[in-house]
Amino acid sequence: MNKLRKIQVLVVMDTQRISGPARQLFQFVKTVKQGKFSFILCSFQRKGEKDTTEFIEAAKEYFSLRYALYERCRFDPMIFWQSYRLCKSAGIDIVQTHNYKAAVVGLFCKYFMGIKWVAFTHGWTNEDFKVKFYNFLEPFILRFADTVITVSKALKEKMIKHGVPRKKCVTVHNAIDGNFGNTLLDGYGDIRDKYSIPPKAEIISVIGRLSLEKGHRYFLEAFKMTQNKRSDIYAFIIGEGPEEEQLKKQCTSMGIDRYIKFVGYQKDMHPFYMSSDVVVLSSLSEGLPNVVLESLAYGVLVVATSVGGVPEIIEDGYNGILVPLKDSVAISNALIRVLDDSTLRDSLSKNGKETVKSKFSPITRANRLMDIYYDVLGR
Repeated sequence: MNKLRKIQVLVVMDTQRISGPARQLFQFVKTVKQGKFSFILCSFQRKGEKDTTEFIEAAKEYFSLRYALYERCRFDPMIFWQSYRLCKSAGIDIVQTHNYKAAVVGLFCKYFMGIKWVAFTHGWTNEDFKVKFYNFLEPFILRFADTVITVSKALKEKMIKHGVPRKKCVTVHNAIDGNFGNTLLDGYGDIRDKYSIPPKAEIISVIGRLSLEKGHRYFLEAFKMTQNKRSDIYAFIIGEGPEEEQLKKQCTSMGIDRYIKFVGYQKDMHPFYMSSDVVVLSSLSEGLPNVVLESLAYGVLVVATSVGGVPEIIEDGYNGILVPLKDSVAISNALIRVLDDSTLRDSLSKNGKETVKSKFSPITRANRLMDIYYDVLGR
């Protein structure tokens, strides 16, 4: 390989929204040394879908070359022929994949074309049988990758447990710009007006897909308990998913529907972070949640279950509060503690901002990933 030529990296990702992994991808491409790497984006487009998505539109800022693998059906074998032609024409050196569907393309490129394959895994959801099957399939496929990058040490151990060789697994934490939360927006108070929240009320936000593994039911139970002692609280439930109707019914049955605001998926999260006093992560499983990093960057207090990679970010009592999973009482007690203690709030907020600046730098992450690419190529 000509060492003066840029390393050609094909990034394969299947998403329509600007998800957490998508934001991490954009950040990496923006931060990396472009003089040594060239990135090409490859997504999937199914028959009957729009030619563009929120993800593709955002990607235009970071990728000058973008391609789509066109699928006539869910498992269209023609994607392999399209992948072959793309890799040949672009002279791809490394295929970088994100989650199970892209991993199938990575597997093909490695074993049929001899291209190095770096696979990212970000954590799993368990919303239905189909997704559970894909979760089972992914670690089996990733055994064959040259390197598997996990977003947390906890996820690394999980992948090893599922058969991925330890020598192939590397943990690279997500990152966030230390100035991410310094954006000042005029009129963010209008969010309160829009959702009929009193000016002096305190707002608790829960951000993420409305699916079982996010544990929203435990937050709603905790909210009810907390409201019995603090009547001046409201909550934003930010996201969408299969559990939405069930969660709304739970709110109604508990008599808290007036105070819980389901606002759906939000492309622009800045006004919600700026209006929030506390962000709660009630998840039953996690990789390394971007929402926690983003909350800390804004100086928003975090109460989170001690699952997955969360303890790799949050030090209990220093930059946030950790609680056991499926424990509504613990979540409520933590909320009351941070809402009632202004000194603790100030300390957690200050330490949270310092944490993301000192430990989760985009430059550090980009350099680590570039070193991995060099190792994979034997440079």
